[in-house]
Amino acid sequence: MASSSLTPDLDQELDEESELREYRKAMSAIGRKFTPDPLTGEVEFTDIIRYIDTHVDDPDVQRFFSMSERRSERKKEVRIQALANFDINKLRVVPGTSWCISLEYAGLTTDERQDDKWDISKSKTKVKPEGEPQQQFQLFCYIREGPGTDAGDNSRHVDEFIGLPTSKQIEDFVKVSMASPVECYEPSIPSLLGFSHNLTQHEASLKPFLDSLPWNCRYIFEPTELKNRLSDKHYEMGKRGFRQYIEHATAIKDAGNAAYARNDPAEAITQYARAIEVLEKLLLKSISEEEERDRETRALVAVLWANSSAAKMLEAPGYETNLEDAKSHAENAITSDPGYAKGYIRLSHAHERLGNLSGAKDALVRGLRLKALENHFGLADHLIFLQTDKKGLPQSKDEFELWLKNVLLDDQESAERMRDLGGAWKTRCRIHGKTVGVDL
Repeated sequence: MASSSLTPDLDQELDEESELREYRKAMSAIGRKFTPDPLTGEVEFTDIIRYIDTHVDDPDVQRFFSMSERRSERKKEVRIQALANFDINKLRVVPGTSWCISLEYAGLTTDERQDDKWDISKSKTKVKPEGEPQQQFQLFCYIREGPGTDAGDNSRHVDEFIGLPTSKQIEDFVKVSMASPVECYEPSIPSLLGFSHNLTQHEASLKPFLDSLPWNCRYIFEPTELKNRLSDKHYEMGKRGFRQYIEHATAIKDAGNAAYARNDPAEAITQYARAIEVLEKLLLKSISEEEERDRETRALVAVLWANSSAAKMLEAPGYETNLEDAKSHAENAITSDPGYAKGYIRLSHAHERLGNLSGAKDALVRGLRLKALENHFGLADHLIFLQTDKKGLPQSKDEFELWLKNVLLDDQESAERMRDLGGAWKTRCRIHGKTVGVDL
């Protein structure tokens, strides 16, 4: 009598193939929506990340997330098994191949540390209190030579760690890279296995495992001298690439400014959005990780959001202003660069146009309370403009004293807003006070 079911192994294999097909369909569906990199013309990893991050409500993205989660859980179990059953003798060395195990900083996170299930010994780094930002790192197994390098820098395996990984975790990462890489690669051992310079401290601990590899697999830790030379070269290459993106975004911004000047807010907003997209992708690239580059990029993003906010408020024939968007875009400008005064001015204008005079004043005081902006007379003058019902400071001694008393004492909302505010606002009032005979 014929069996009515397939063998468990065949069932699992068919399930995995079906799951992979569905995953690829989900990826293909959102892949058609990616915007290529403006300079290379290629869809890069940063393009994918930004699209997914900005389109979380897209049904195709949600489907992709669902499939990714299912695959991740299954792959995790597969890798746990591969690690538990790791046998170096069952893997072959592929001649002419080289991999690089690279440790890279991945920013700060407040996520709780997850148990590293690849680490059978459950070795963990120290966990910081919940909610406190912690450094996050990623390990990559890059393919430098051999199958998989046709399309650039591909990875056999990637893993994340809260805090620096331990030697045992690094060893397990290498084993998984060999025995259970991503689906498009076969289990194997490279003929050359390299480690980035920042992993040198683990060399002694990894040596027993590395020495157990077949004789035709060599390993090397990046020497300090080579690391320094490569870092200098990478810095200069990154500097040139970074400047190209900044110049490209600036040219788009200028096109937006030109549209704004000819009273075409819709076109201006479109151009500003294009430039913001270029720069937000740039922030995801390693060439913007240098502090001064990151700061320059975010400053330009702030300018673009502030300009977009102004365009949202521009009254033009055939265009309907969007004051809520104007307020939101001004907030984005402040988030990008808290020290950019125009962000607070745009936010104040948006509140004012919405009829929220209190919010308009609060926005300006919010900027003036920052150390970087406390002496910004543009913010102070605009605040005084609103506080005087757009009439300017009173020109008589009695009226000026009465106005000060109202702003600082009698009007409780205003008094709370102005509590201990000094800087440019106080200086402006002091200078004016001298002209009308009031000593502050």
